[in-house]
Parts: sequence; C-alpha cells; structure tokens
Amino acid sequence: MRAVIIAAISALPLIGAAQTIDRVKLTDSELTCPQIYGEIDEMNKVMGLAKGDRDASATTAAGAGLTQQATGVAVQAAALSGSVGAAVGLAQAAPLLGLFGSATKSVADAKEKEAAERLGEAKARKEHLTGLFVSRNCKLSDVKQEAAATTPKLN
Repeated sequence: MRAVIIAAISALPLIGAAQTIDRVKLTDSELTCPQIYGEIDEMNKVMGLAKGDRDASATTAAGAGLTQQATGVAVQAAALSGSVGAAVGLAQAAPLLGLFGSATKSVADAKEKEAAERLGEAKARKEHLTGLFVSRNCKLSDVKQEAAATTPKLN
C-alpha cells in the first residue's frame, strides 16, 4: 500500500519555476504594429492556458480535501456497522490516504497559485501592449490585411 501511495505522489507533476512574463520589455519600442498584435494574441493564449491550469488545480485540491474527509467517515461507518475488520483495515490505511491527500492538495494549491500569478502577469503584459498598439495609432484592419497578404496561398 505504501509503495502505491509513494508511486502516486512521485507521479504528481512537479512544480516548475515558470518563466515570469515582464509587463514591459526594453525592446517594446522597436515592435511594429503586427508584432504588437502578435504578442497580444500570445498573451491571450497564455491567459487561456493559465485559467485552465488554475481551474484544474482548484478542482484537484478540492477533490483531495473531500477524499481526506471521506476516509474518516468510512472508518466511522465501518465501525458503527459492526465490521471490525473493515474498520481496522480502513483505520490502518487512513494515515497513508491522508498523507496522499495532503500531498496532492499541497501540490494542487501551489500549481493553482502559480497559474494565478501567470494569469496576472499575462493580463498586465496584454494591457501594456494594448496601450502601445493604441498610442502608435495601429489599426487592426491594417494588421489583418498585412497578415492576409503575407500568408501563403495553397493551390
């Protein structure tokens, strides 16, 4: 049982130090309107991924908390039903399940926090780029027209 739980914990995704997104870069003044628009699009993608990661991690953390609660209830129910063997077996497994639940919840909470930070960074960068796009009098229609002209056409 311990080997299974240790294997499950080690299979949890490791929290990597995601590269931070700078709100302003020194090279921003050199960006063309299409490049600014491209970076805005990239921030939209990052925000979508960060939202998905944040939501998935929150769901995992909530599930781990419920698993911990359910284990305690199962031990009590087995004891009350008169199934001493089941109660003893569940009671012996409970600390390991609790350890797994705690580890899962900790990892999920950390990933949720990391995703929320990344989302905030992407939003700040997008706001800066949008301001830059507008202040340079860039026009979305020009950017899209230029992109269409440079897209290779298949015959």
